[in-house]
Amino acid sequence: GMRQASNELGASLRFTINITACNSDDRSANARCPGDRNGSLWFLAKAKAAGFNFDHISFHYYAFHQDAGYWSALYLGQLRTAAQTYKTPVFFNELNCAEIYTGNTTGGAEGDRGCYDSLAQLLRNVRDNYADVVSEVNVYELLDQTTIQGAEGHFGLMYDLTRPKPTLDLLTRFAQAPATAAAADAPDDRPQ
Repeated sequence: GMRQASNELGASLRFTINITACNSDDRSANARCPGDRNGSLWFLAKAKAAGFNFDHISFHYYAFHQDAGYWSALYLGQLRTAAQTYKTPVFFNELNCAEIYTGNTTGGAEGDRGCYDSLAQLLRNVRDNYADVVSEVNVYELLDQTTIQGAEGHFGLMYDLTRPKPTLDLLTRFAQAPATAAAADAPDDRPQ
């Protein structure tokens, strides 16, 4: 397959497989991982058994603010289990606040117990408790897609290239080195 072609061409390609957070409490007819707190690990095992020898795992999770505790521990626990089982860091390559699905189009504001606080809470949790298994974080996505109807059009960190949402500033602060971030949060005492 793909690895053979890569090897034959000397391309040294690396392969990634994607999983999403999976609600193991869902036991409906359409449930993806009923009763299995490991979430989508069954999918990774099936891929390996079929001969797909992936090098990396990517993970998607959109958190609501009220997910703190049970749900975030469940879903990020699935991320950790996947990383440890397959001995590879995870690319947390698609995340944002889930409040967008329920109508938030602005990114919210600090203290809203909604979109803004949800994303801040998730980023803090990943930084503080999962940095040992997460090698990359990508917030979905840079720009709103105004040509798309419904929630999918509002995941941008910016409305367009000239108008940022508050969540862009939040992400920028998380991306700074700790000392720089603390200085950025301090009041401006410079003389005017």
